[in-house]
Amino acid sequence: MKAIILAGGTGTRFRPLTFTKPKPMLPLLNRPILHYIIQYLRGHGLTDIYLTTNYLKDQIMKYFGDGSSYGVNLFYPVEENPLGTAGSVKNIKNLDDTIVVIQGDNITDIDLGRLINFHKNSGGLCTIAVMSVNDPWHYGIVELEDIGKVKRFCEKPPLGNCFSNLINTGVYVLEPKALKFIPENREFDFAKDMFPILLEKGSLYGCVVDGFWTDVGKVDGYIRALEWMLEKNKIGISIGENVEIGKNVEIIEPIVIGNDTVIENNCIVGGTVIGNGCKIKENSDLRNSILFENSIIGNGSILKDCIVAEGCVSSSRLEINQNSIVGPNCNIGINVRITPDSRIWPNIHISQNSIVSGNIMKFFRMSESKGDPKWYLRRVLSGEAFYFNTSKNNHVSYTGFRANTLIDFSNILERVEIQSLHYHLRGNINDFEQWVRLVIGDAVLAWDFQKIKNEMLFADELRKKLIEKTRVRVNDLIRMM
Repeated sequence: MKAIILAGGTGTRFRPLTFTKPKPMLPLLNRPILHYIIQYLRGHGLTDIYLTTNYLKDQIMKYFGDGSSYGVNLFYPVEENPLGTAGSVKNIKNLDDTIVVIQGDNITDIDLGRLINFHKNSGGLCTIAVMSVNDPWHYGIVELEDIGKVKRFCEKPPLGNCFSNLINTGVYVLEPKALKFIPENREFDFAKDMFPILLEKGSLYGCVVDGFWTDVGKVDGYIRALEWMLEKNKIGISIGENVEIGKNVEIIEPIVIGNDTVIENNCIVGGTVIGNGCKIKENSDLRNSILFENSIIGNGSILKDCIVAEGCVSSSRLEINQNSIVGPNCNIGINVRITPDSRIWPNIHISQNSIVSGNIMKFFRMSESKGDPKWYLRRVLSGEAFYFNTSKNNHVSYTGFRANTLIDFSNILERVEIQSLHYHLRGNINDFEQWVRLVIGDAVLAWDFQKIKNEMLFADELRKKLIEKTRVRVNDLIRMM
């Protein structure tokens, strides 16, 4: 019997953390989510495991290799284009026995052996592991007949239309014959496309399971999995290798401290997971927070119920409040306060004395430039768009304007407030030049924006010059097409 882990999603629900890591590689207790899924499958005797992955797949392949260190055989099928959940399974060759499928964002202790036995006794082509929950409208819901045959299935219904509290957990058992209903080489999804076909043919079953299960593709599920793991493993204080802890440090259980981490004098850390290679400077207070690897928290900082991604560096007196996420490789100045429920995208510099609220977004390059006029004028992905932020009285926020094309950008320059233009050209920052150079790929306009920055223009003169250079370049590119 073979197992398949569906690990190809881009993790849009978990941005900004998934710009630099594929979702299955996000750390739980300083190990990737996939680590636990592979252990779970191996614990049920499944050692031939296929990983369907596309987005940032090299990170997964480099970390896990052939799976020998886990006592399993890992295989990485090649997908030229994303094929969806069911299409990626169809893409795997030589699936000639019963197949176990699990989502790459599931953390669970469902009894897989019981699920497999139910499936074999049902005689169906596919069995879904279904579980009773209090909020079924967030998931695909299932209604069963007495024998376990699926009577109705609906993917994420509106709150008022929930006919069942049984949900699809994303754990399936399939017979190879089920694969004949999946078309070759095109995107096809289990829940949206395949299950309706099997339901009509009377070959779709559901097995009610219990135990722990959560979808870690969302922040609340991720935190729930973390808390469950801490309790399940009875972790009080876990300290890695080569850790330095200063004087008068108060450690409150549960706490996980990664390798090569430094916690300086007079700090308080509790209910927190600190990644490898981090540094917590003196007089800081971290409660119920998660730090990914290689981040530095400045002295006198206070972090509560938040997540800080890898490679972040903060100066002193940083304050991060509940349910906020700081993306990878951010640089945060002195005396910055991040208000509850905020998200900061990767590579953003937050100036000293700033107050941050809401989503502060910045473009992130996700594709390589093709270097021609048509490419420069394309519509970019949402993650690559230019988000106009602003700062008023040190309060940093998103303006609501987003440019997906150079033409969008030109039009927004006319309407966005002057403070936003100055925010994106503050100090040594030139976000306009960076976006055009790194995402759009146009060195000519990037150079124009660099010259505008050097001219140190202000207010209407700045707006006029930015619009002029952008429109001239857009018209030139249109003529060259």
